[in-house]
Amino acid sequence: NILISHSLIITADVNSMINMAFWRGAVLLTTTVLLACPLNTMALYEEQAGIDDWRMQHIGRSKSIAYDSVNKRVVVASTRGVLASLSATKGALMWRQVLEEKNNIDKMLLSGNVLITVSLGGSRVHRWDLARGYLVWNMANFAATASSGQQSSWNAGVDAVFLDDESGEAVSLLTIAENTLISRRVRDGEDVWSTDACAEEDENSTCKARLVFVDKERKIIVFGSLTEDKKTSVFLKTFSHRGKETSSNLVPVAESLKTCEAATQNGLLVCITQAGALKAFAVTEDDNLKEVAALETKFIFESFVQRPSEDMGTSPYIVLRTSLGRVVALQSDGKSLTVIKETPADAIAAAIVSVADSSSIFFAQRKDATSDVAISLVPEQGLQDLMSQFKNMKLPQGGIDLMFVREYSTSSGGVGFQAIVSMEDESLLAFRGSSSSEPKIMWTREEGLANIQSVVFADYPSKTSEAYDTSIPKRDSFNMHKLIIVVSGAGKVLALDSDERMVVWQRYPQAGLTKLNKPKLYILKTTTSGSGLAVLASYTSEGVVLEPFDPMTGKASGETRVYPGDWKQIALVPAKELGNSFLVLVDNNNNVELYSGDESTTEKLRDRGQPIHLYYAEPEAGLLHGVKLDSNATGEPSANHLWTMQFSPQTEKLVAQGYRHAGARVNSLGETLADRSVMHKYLNPHLLSVATMSPPVKGLSNLYIYLIDAVKGSILHKVEHKGTAGNVYLVQSENWVVYHFRNRKNKRFEMGILELYDGSEEDPTKPFSSTTAPPPIVLRQAFVFPHPITAMGLTLTHQGVTEKQLLLGLASGRVLGIQKRFLDARRPTNPKAAKHADGLIPYHPMLMLPNENVLNYNQTVPRIRSVGVAPTALESTCVVFVYGLDIYFAHATPSKKFDALADNFPHGMLIATMLGLSSLIVFLQRYTKDKVLRNKWK
Repeated sequence: NILISHSLIITADVNSMINMAFWRGAVLLTTTVLLACPLNTMALYEEQAGIDDWRMQHIGRSKSIAYDSVNKRVVVASTRGVLASLSATKGALMWRQVLEEKNNIDKMLLSGNVLITVSLGGSRVHRWDLARGYLVWNMANFAATASSGQQSSWNAGVDAVFLDDESGEAVSLLTIAENTLISRRVRDGEDVWSTDACAEEDENSTCKARLVFVDKERKIIVFGSLTEDKKTSVFLKTFSHRGKETSSNLVPVAESLKTCEAATQNGLLVCITQAGALKAFAVTEDDNLKEVAALETKFIFESFVQRPSEDMGTSPYIVLRTSLGRVVALQSDGKSLTVIKETPADAIAAAIVSVADSSSIFFAQRKDATSDVAISLVPEQGLQDLMSQFKNMKLPQGGIDLMFVREYSTSSGGVGFQAIVSMEDESLLAFRGSSSSEPKIMWTREEGLANIQSVVFADYPSKTSEAYDTSIPKRDSFNMHKLIIVVSGAGKVLALDSDERMVVWQRYPQAGLTKLNKPKLYILKTTTSGSGLAVLASYTSEGVVLEPFDPMTGKASGETRVYPGDWKQIALVPAKELGNSFLVLVDNNNNVELYSGDESTTEKLRDRGQPIHLYYAEPEAGLLHGVKLDSNATGEPSANHLWTMQFSPQTEKLVAQGYRHAGARVNSLGETLADRSVMHKYLNPHLLSVATMSPPVKGLSNLYIYLIDAVKGSILHKVEHKGTAGNVYLVQSENWVVYHFRNRKNKRFEMGILELYDGSEEDPTKPFSSTTAPPPIVLRQAFVFPHPITAMGLTLTHQGVTEKQLLLGLASGRVLGIQKRFLDARRPTNPKAAKHADGLIPYHPMLMLPNENVLNYNQTVPRIRSVGVAPTALESTCVVFVYGLDIYFAHATPSKKFDALADNFPHGMLIATMLGLSSLIVFLQRYTKDKVLRNKWK
């Protein structure tokens, strides 16, 4: 609306005519502006895609690596059930296939242009097009039971190998799983034959077929174990190409075996016992199995060094890791084992590489987690000068999980090596060097971003701040430019710039990679008044570790604190002053530790003037505790245990918890009804929502939603849903709670909402008191929601004026936004009452939302884990960070951009229109005044 005050000291007639001309011009101006401005819609125009949003695609921690010599690419299978093809020179993702959740890839086989994966415990076999990644065929060996996970082939009893013809081309695939040996045609996946490799098993014995391979003479050999009367034996069986068993042999072993691996070139089975000793079994010429002389060694062996792919299966080498971290390389001649290389305790990885039609071992060593990596080749095969260049490789910190090395020929006729390395911090990188060029890192992929555990948003310093140099960007006018700080499952901290769309710094935990449990990030001090402060908090074997660092640079901002003991709760307490928060640690004995990065933490607690009420849960024990934190008589912090609520694990299990966001603001204290009266909201700052589920009976459970006052430990309301199953997701904001669950009895997904209102006559502007407040009035409603979800979040704006929007991470990888008004518990069910309900949508049991409500349009994020939100200085807009296997960043405007012009607003046309209309109004004023004056003189 446009309102302009206008007054002139002239005659009444002149005033009326001028006002009429002015308002005509104003109407014309308003109409022109409205026609010039495009209307806001929920849809995203094609040219807007990618402007304020972006996505990073990932694979996860690598499990198998192979080189695609046909397309000059690297094929990777990850522990997250992802198969991908990467550019060998740039690391770019060429194609990717994400298998179903928990569908781990057990084996990946690559031969020529044939790429096959065996997954889900050997029950599924897929062949993929190597160039484009589409599925060629998919076959089931048996009904899926459970995935073998990260176990070795021996322990899982899942193995696979190609059977080549005389020309060396793979024609058949042999798989062993669930004691069944199956032969399939590579061409179409049809099974040729199958046989039970443990046909002699009876009720008094346990047989497990574990490994399958094809020897130099193309004989099919199966290794396994047989336990009878608590005695273990290793067996060997050979099969013809038609699946007929041709021989069988059994060798007793005195010790139980931990794991085994076959040196397939010479038909030698090498095993590690539970005590760490080494045993070897050779295949004789008449297909018998015999134990060879034990290797005399002082080492206690822990495991085999993981081979990146199966194309090195013809190597005579076996590489093992000892309990002290040493790497020992053994060579097999089919009759015995010989130690050919023994590295010191600082070895981190080894890989077998083909060199000039023979095999060598690539060793990587470093003195500590930060030192350079020295690489050697055994045997060197005349490449001493080349390997001397690999003595000081600068790789990321930590160890190497997996290393794949290949030889290549340079354009000048020399020899070079390219290595694909999966690091302990979950990053994947490639480096290469040759006789004509020094080794260098070609590309790096931060695959730890596929396993994010916690995320915080940091604001850049203001334009007037002098706390940082010019290398740190300044805050923009609307504070939309954010620094997104995340911590991976390995404990590595990375910062992503929301505008640059890249990692700007990274930080390794001082406690060591992979040694952190439940790592979480906190912002204790913002950059509003100076340097910021962030903390990485995690549980370790030594206790709780707090590592402070600067959120803008990632550099340490103080000493690392270690708090020994069994701490149950780490809570962030936002102080009254902006950017002055602190952490509270509480254990079972009500011991308290405060941390804020400086020495004034105790004063900050006293300055609050009121106690802090905390709660913590023990889901496994079914316990919920309430604690009051305050200062004692001496001014020191103390914790008093107020209450304990117990849910018996035999009857109820804690499955979800919800609480109000500490930074969320409430703009309205009540809801205006149709009769103009106000229903005040029940704004309890200590309201806690908890979801529990009973053990399933015939696949059906009961879901209970509790609303609890965290000060008194009293149950304010309880809701029960019968016939449910699966995961429960719950969020809480202001005076309402929304939850999502699966109604298995009715075979659908549902969403429920609980809204709490204050039934007392108290002034809602007064501070809330849990001790005197009466029970709330609870309104509830349920809706049918046609999608399964994996995460749930809420939009968060600067002043809380903008309508709340639920952000649901769907199982399909989409992020769906639902306005709160669609989930209003007061939506009238009576059509007659709906006519008198101001602003309420009539109730319908089905929540059918248009595709325009999808935030990430076609930028899907597989396996969404969480949705992070942060406000901006623009009330209508917040930033959203979605993470799962991929990460996605976008701007969300639940109520449209009501406080900003559209990006494509025609500013030039508006200025021209305003100037034209202003000139027209001035002309009309003068013309009208002259005309009136002329008429007076007539």
